[in-house]
Amino acid sequence: MDETRLINDVVGSHQERMAHLKRYYPFFRLMDLRFTQYRSGQYASVDMGYVVMAVLRFFIEYNHFQDLPVTYGDYEDFMRRLLARDFGLAPDDKEDGELIQMIFDRLTNDGRPFIIHYFDPESRSRRLMHVRLIESTLRRMQVVYRISADAVAFYLDTKEMHEESRISIAQLLLTKKIKSRDFAGGMQVLQSINIEVVRLLEEQEDIKALLARDPVEGLKALEKYHETLLRWFEDEQRLFASNMALTRQLSEAAGQDAPSPEALQQLRSLDLALKNATQRHSQLMEAYLQMAQAGDAALKNAKRSRFRQTVDFMDLLAHIEETDRASYLLPVVAPLFKPLIRKSLNLSRLDDLLAMQSEEDESGEKVENYAQEELKDPEKEIRERIDHNFALFFDVLAEMLKETPSVTLQMFNDRLAGRFSEKV
Repeated sequence: MDETRLINDVVGSHQERMAHLKRYYPFFRLMDLRFTQYRSGQYASVDMGYVVMAVLRFFIEYNHFQDLPVTYGDYEDFMRRLLARDFGLAPDDKEDGELIQMIFDRLTNDGRPFIIHYFDPESRSRRLMHVRLIESTLRRMQVVYRISADAVAFYLDTKEMHEESRISIAQLLLTKKIKSRDFAGGMQVLQSINIEVVRLLEEQEDIKALLARDPVEGLKALEKYHETLLRWFEDEQRLFASNMALTRQLSEAAGQDAPSPEALQQLRSLDLALKNATQRHSQLMEAYLQMAQAGDAALKNAKRSRFRQTVDFMDLLAHIEETDRASYLLPVVAPLFKPLIRKSLNLSRLDDLLAMQSEEDESGEKVENYAQEELKDPEKEIRERIDHNFALFFDVLAEMLKETPSVTLQMFNDRLAGRFSEKV
C-alpha cells in the first residue's frame, strides 16, 4: 500500500471535507433539544429535528421560490399552524408564543453563528468555522430574515428534494455562468450535468436487471423512477432551451457586447457541448420509454408464471450459500437421474391461441426456392460443443454410479482425466 499517497489524500482533503460537513453541525445540535422539562412536559411531543427541516423548507419557499423576505410574524404564523396540525397544540394558545420564540432563538443561535472547532493537519493547529442557518438584515426599519446558503445546501443534501433536482440546480448555475461570461466554468457545469444523466441511464440498467430477476420488485422500482423522472423532464427541456438561447444571443452580439475572440471560441465550444447534453438528455427519456415496455412484458410474464410451478435458481443459490448446505441441491439434481415427463396444456396459453389468426385469414408470401449458403454461427457452435461435452460427462457419471453407490468429486475428476486426458 502506498502510505504516502494515502496520508497526502487524508491531509490534503481534510479541510475541504470539514467545510462540507459544517452545514450539518447546526442540525444535530438542534436535534438534541428536548421539551420534556419545559412547562411540565406540555410540549414533550414536539420533535426538534422535524421542526428544523420544516422551517428550512418554509424559508426556501419564501426566499427562493417567491423571492420574498421573511418577517418574524410570517415565521410565527407558520409555526402555529405546524404545531397545531402535527402535534395537536391549540393554534391560538398564548403559551405557544414563548415556545415558538424559544425555537427561533435556537435556530438563529441568539443571533450568533454556530462555531465548529477542528484540527487542521496541514498547519498542525486548531481552527474554527462559522455557519448560520438563518441570517437577518434591517430593511425599512424592520428586521427581515433569509435562509443561508449553507442551510440550502444542507437541505438539498438530505435529499428532501429528489436527486434529479441536481440537474436543475446545475442548469441554473450554468445560466449564471453564461450571463457572467464564464464560459470555461460553464463547461465544468455541463460535465456535471452529463455525469448525472449517465448516472440516471445506469439506474435504468439496474432496474432492467431487477425486472428480469424479480418482476414485482422491478415494477416497484420502475414506478418510483417514473414518478421522479417525468416530474422534472419538461422543466429540464425548458432550461436547456433557455441556456442555448443565451449562448446564441451572445454569439450574435455585435459591438461592445461581443465577446473577445478567445471568449467567442470558448462560447462556441460551450454551445456545441450544450447541444450534445440536450441530445443525451432526450436519449434518457427514449431509453426510459423502452424500459417501460420491458416492464409491461415482465408483468405479462409474471402473470403467466403465477399459474405454474417454477424454481428461482438465483434465490436457491443464495439460500445454499447462506446455509452452507449442498443437500438443498437434491431437488434440482434428482430429476436428471429419473426423468418423468408429463405433458399438459397450460391454460394461460389459451389467450395466445385465441389471438392467433386462422389459416384462412393468413395471406402467405410467395417464396422462391433457391440455394442459400448456410451461415456459421460461432455462438451456436460453442453451445453445441458444450452440450456434447456435458453429455459425455453425464455418461461417465452414470457409468460410475452403476459400479458404486456413491461417487466423490475427486473420483469423478480422476475418471474424466483418465478417459479424456488431463486437458479435460
